[in-house]
Parts: sequence; C-alpha cells; structure tokens
Amino acid sequence: MGPEGREFESRIPDQSKHCEFCGQFVCSAFAKASAFAKASAFAKASADRSADRSLAPPEFIRPTGGAGLASQKPCCLGIKKIAKALGVEPKELSNMKILVFLQGTLIMHKNAVGKTREKIIEQVKAQGESVRDFASYAPIGNAVEKLDKWVRQGAEIIYLSALTEDKKARGDEVIGKEGLSTDKEILDRHSFPKGKIYHRQKGESYAQIAEKIMPDILIEDDCESIGGEKEMTITFIKPEIQQRIRSVVIKEFGGIDHLPDDLGKLLKYKS
Repeated sequence: MGPEGREFESRIPDQSKHCEFCGQFVCSAFAKASAFAKASAFAKASADRSADRSLAPPEFIRPTGGAGLASQKPCCLGIKKIAKALGVEPKELSNMKILVFLQGTLIMHKNAVGKTREKIIEQVKAQGESVRDFASYAPIGNAVEKLDKWVRQGAEIIYLSALTEDKKARGDEVIGKEGLSTDKEILDRHSFPKGKIYHRQKGESYAQIAEKIMPDILIEDDCESIGGEKEMTITFIKPEIQQRIRSVVIKEFGGIDHLPDDLGKLLKYKS
C-alpha cells in the first residue's frame, strides 16, 4: 500500500463497537486490506446521486458471525467517516429520514410571534385573527437553523402539514387545492431546508402517511390546543411500526430549539 493509501487508512481508526447512530456493529478488521481501493471507487461513484451505495468500504458494513456481510447498507458512523476522509458532504452518502410536523411544531401564525406559549394556545382555541392566514405563518424560534444542522449531518427532512382538501377533516385544516401551495411558499420564504411536503388525501390520516414514509425519527407537537394525544400522529401508527420510529414529542408552539444538534443523540432522545 502506497503513502496515499496509508494516509487514508490512518484516518480510519480501529472501531469495535456499535454505531451510536444506527446500532450496527462497526469493525475495522474488514477494511484494512481494501479500504483505500474501495473508498476511491466509492468517491467516484458518489458524484452521481444515483450511485450504488454497495461500493462503501466493508469497514462500514455490519459483519456476520464468520465471513461475509449481513447487509450492504452502510453504517451511519461509517458514512460520516468516509465523507470526511473523501471531502464530500455526509448528506450525499446518508439517508436518515426525519418526518417533522409543520403547524404548531415548526411554524405558527403571525400574531403568535413574541407571545407566550400559553397565550398562543388561547389564540388558537379562540380561532383568533391570523390563525387561518396560512400565508403569513412564521418559523417558531430557530427551527430553520436546527433543521440545517441535521441536514448537514446527512438527514433528509420531510414535512407533514395539517392543511388538506379533505372536507371531512377538522374545519380549520380544510383549504382549497390552491391553498396547499402555501406551505411551500412559507418554507421557501424563510429558507427552510428543501424537503417533500405531505398533505392528507381524501380519507387519509397522518398515521397512514407516516407508515408509508417510514421515517427514522418523527417530530411533532403535543396538540394541546386541539385535543392532545387523540390528534397526534404517533398515537395511531401501528404498534409494530411505532417500534421502528423514534417518536419525539414537543410542547405545541414550544419549538425544537432544545432538541439535540447531534443526530446520534436525537435518535436516542426521550420526550
């Protein structure tokens, strides 16, 4: 192995532990002979967003009992290490999905700005001025900055909106088809990270959307102003699927500023 290969090897210290991000076992014994060669191939392939991720060095794959690999899915810890070594952004190599609710969790009506959380809840219950002026909604706290930090570590942000065309939904959530674009306008105006926005279709529930997306983390508020748990997404997700999702519940209009910056800690966060 030449100097360049040894330099790369030196940047990948021995790892014999479970990854704090995804729980997979990380062991450098698989990498010593071929890390540099495979990383070089992976660097070239990663330039194409549709590249086959199975090119990741074997150090970053969970090994089985003897020989062979249990999976071709890169370990999250490995993704960060190889991204740093190759000088690329981890988000190009990772696919951790965070589904986060919009109204009440990330954004709020304009008359809520500067008010206490308790006052804001009173405004919502009374359907005060600007509550249905969805085009004027603003970020809660430093929501944009927090999401940006997660994106820089490799997270994919997906948004879940309360707005819907379904006339059987709660009255204050029903909006015309044209109005659904309001969410994107708000996110773009305030420079939220890019991400798909989901709206409930006719007869569809929040839980059904979440089950379809299968996020690693679901962040939503406690729906205090509209009835609590019976209005929350996680409440109605099938139990066997709930076990595969880290549910993070925050106070309505309390913001996400207090949540961990580090994705590994967020995955372990207990509401």
